[in-house]
Amino acid sequence: AALAQEWLGRIALQEKHPEEARSHFQEASEKGRFSLEMAKDWSNALIDLGRIQKACELLEKSITNDSTSMDLRYRLGVLYMSQGMPLKARPHLEEAYRGGLKHAGVVLQLAQARFLTGGDDQAVLLLESTYESASSPDILLQAGKILFDHVLYLKAVVPLEKAWKLKPGSYEIGMYLALSYYISGHYPECEAVLSGIKQDPIPSLEYLVLQGSVLARLEKWGDAEQNLEKA
Repeated sequence: AALAQEWLGRIALQEKHPEEARSHFQEASEKGRFSLEMAKDWSNALIDLGRIQKACELLEKSITNDSTSMDLRYRLGVLYMSQGMPLKARPHLEEAYRGGLKHAGVVLQLAQARFLTGGDDQAVLLLESTYESASSPDILLQAGKILFDHVLYLKAVVPLEKAWKLKPGSYEIGMYLALSYYISGHYPECEAVLSGIKQDPIPSLEYLVLQGSVLARLEKWGDAEQNLEKA
């Protein structure tokens, strides 16, 4: 009967009925059923219902029962990060990483948790080891954004430049890269990136302001004034 409740919960979750799923998982648990797979599905149902704290408590209980599940640790770390609790998140993310879970999601969340808990140098080393071998422009962009957000602009240039080469013309990558160059005082490089960004017929305000600013820094006064007037 307990196993049947677990399966009914899984079906309800797949059919996007999280409250019904939660009820089945609760009943299965009360009848002595508590597997790792059920914990994952039950926590997903709770997340869908917006009951994040309950999901965290459930995953904490699951890890107490079986500390070897790196996926559960990762899930719990992500939930704590989403709630602005990096101190609680970091131990679980560190353990998941040490336990062999080293995909981009773990690395990016762990780097962010390290930054937010005073482990800046460790965060940078982790990101560097990742983007050296990364070939996905999206992962490289996320690594660059984390470094940018923590005011490490020259370090952010490295993954962003690599992402730019893989996805030339990308507005988001280009703007982050151009801004990193601008703030670091590398004005010619900033101008070159801006000129390579694929623009809409009407350029965005942030693009025009940045372009006008860098042209002024390069003492191209006429072009700078024209851009800033458009803005």
